[in-house]
Amino acid sequence: MELLLIADGGGEGSLVSDRLSAAGHHLRSCYDEVSASPCRGVRDDAACPLHHSTDLAVVVRRDAEPDGLFEVGALCAERHRIPVVRVAPDVTAERLLETVRAAAAAGKDRIEARYASVVRDALGSTGATVEANRLQFGVRIRIGAPAS
Repeated sequence: MELLLIADGGGEGSLVSDRLSAAGHHLRSCYDEVSASPCRGVRDDAACPLHHSTDLAVVVRRDAEPDGLFEVGALCAERHRIPVVRVAPDVTAERLLETVRAAAAAGKDRIEARYASVVRDALGSTGATVEANRLQFGVRIRIGAPAS
């Protein structure tokens, strides 16, 4: 999967990053190491990781910690309709991978259902069936005409 890893620059996300990479996921980050900024797109819009296909944003933060400025990427992900999940920095590998798979699947289902709903509304009461499938760089909509 293509994942956006959102973690502070202090290394809290390194264990999560290592585990996700070892499982074969491709990771991008909002954090700009050069300027120590939570958003690499501020300095160079082309560097924003959301210009690439992204399946899920993973926020690394401890349960007791409040939201931090470094999590601004989660807001951007939500605006781009990318599902967001939060995990603790010390989550076990098994639990991490299970959480990521479930969150990505639920997010994809929710997005596809919303696309299908919009098309159904646009068609009105024609009785057509609508199915939406999110692809890497777009959405495929299948419309089934009623038998009559």
